[in-house]
Amino acid sequence: MRINRVSVTIVFMLVLVVFTTALRAENVLFIGNSYTYGAGSAVLTNGGVPKLFEAIAAAKGKSISTTMLTAGGKDFAFHLKREATLATLSSQRWDWVVIQNLSTQPTHIGNLDQHLNDAEAFYKVIREKAPAAHIMIYETWARADGNAFYSGSSSKTSFVNRAEMNLELRKNYAETEQRLEALEPGDQVAMARVGAAFEKCLSKYPELNLSSGDLHHASADGSYLAALVIYSSVFNDSPSGAIRQFSGVQIDENHARKLQEVATGLWKSERSFKKKKLWQRTKP
Repeated sequence: MRINRVSVTIVFMLVLVVFTTALRAENVLFIGNSYTYGAGSAVLTNGGVPKLFEAIAAAKGKSISTTMLTAGGKDFAFHLKREATLATLSSQRWDWVVIQNLSTQPTHIGNLDQHLNDAEAFYKVIREKAPAAHIMIYETWARADGNAFYSGSSSKTSFVNRAEMNLELRKNYAETEQRLEALEPGDQVAMARVGAAFEKCLSKYPELNLSSGDLHHASADGSYLAALVIYSSVFNDSPSGAIRQFSGVQIDENHARKLQEVATGLWKSERSFKKKKLWQRTKP
C-alpha cells in the first residue's frame, strides 16, 4: 500500500507545531512598583515576586520567562507615559502582562477615577502593542495594622482602620476588572486577587506576618503568597505543593503550608465563580 506523501507531510508539520508550542516558554511581563519587586524583604535581591512566581512555575513543570519593568512609588500614569513601557510591550510576544498600580490610588485617599481611567488606557495600549497577551490586574493589599494611614477616623489622608482600606480596595479592584472586561468580548482580562488572599490569611492565621517592618510592603511570606496567587491565576492550577526554597530566600515549612492552603482555597473559589459567570453568559 502506498503512503500518501502529502498526508505524511501534513501530519509531520502538525506534530512539529505542537512540539514547538510545547517547548516555547510563556513570556510574562510585570509592570508595577515596589510591591512587585519586593522592597522591604530578602525577596528584593531574588528578583521580586516575578522570580518567585517563575521558580514556582518551573518546579511544577511550567516553562515561563518573566521580565520586570518597575519604579518605586509609581502609578499606572507614570508607566503609560514612559517610553520604556511602550518599547518593552512591542519588543516581543507576551503571553501575559501583569499590571500593578500605586497601592493607595484605588481608594478615597488616592484618585479612583484616575485609577479606572488609567487602567482602561493601559488595557488599550497593551492590546495595541501586545495583542496576544492576556492582561492581569495585580490586586494589592491593605497596609498592616499600626500603619500611619490608620487614624481612627476617615479623612482625605487617612482611613479609620485596615478594614476600611481593605473594603475599598476589594470593591474598587472588582470595578476595575468589570470595566476592562466590558471594553470588548473575550477572556483576555484576569485578576490576581493578592489583596483578598492577604485578608483571608490574616483572618485564618493571624500569627503569620505578611508585612515588612514598614507595615506597608510585603514580607518574604507576603511576597510568596502573592507569587502563589499569581501562579494559580496564570495557569489555572493549584499552588499546593509549591516549592518554598529560593536563591537567598527560604519560607518556613509550616508557613509555606498555610500560605499554600490560603492560595489554593482562593483559587478553588475563583474557579467556581468563573464557571458560574460563564454559565450565566451562555445560558439561553
